Amino acid sequence: MLRFAEEILLLLVNEQHGGIDINYPPHLLDHVFAGAVLMDLALENRIDTDLDHLILVNPEPLGDSLLDPVLADVVGGPANKSSGFWLERTARRRKPASTPNWATAWTSRGPTAS
Repeated sequence: MLRFAEEILLLLVNEQHGGIDINYPPHLLDHVFAGAVLMDLALENRIDTDLDHLILVNPEPLGDSLLDPVLADVVGGPANKSSGFWLERTARRRKPASTPNWATAWTSRGPTAS
C-alpha cells in the first residue's frame, strides 16, 4: 500500500518525460510531505488531533521506515504541542546536507516497509 507521501510524489511525475517536476520551493514540499506523514500516522491510529493539540494515541511502531521515525519523535518529544508544531518539526526532519533530494528523503523506505 502506498503512503500519502508516495502518492504525492507520483502526482509530481511529469508524464511527458517521466521525471519529477520540481516547480515548488523545497521548504514547501517538506511541509507537504510532513503533513502526509502525519496524516498516515493518524490513519494508522497512532496520533489524533483536537483544535489545540496533537495527541499520541498508540506509541507502538508500525514497522514502516517512513512513519516510525516521526512516530518515535512524537513519542519522545514534548507533550501538549499543536499540530502546527509537529508539522514544522517533521518538515525539518529532512537534512538538506545529507539528503539533497527531497523526494528520496521523504519516500525512501528501508527493508521494514510494508
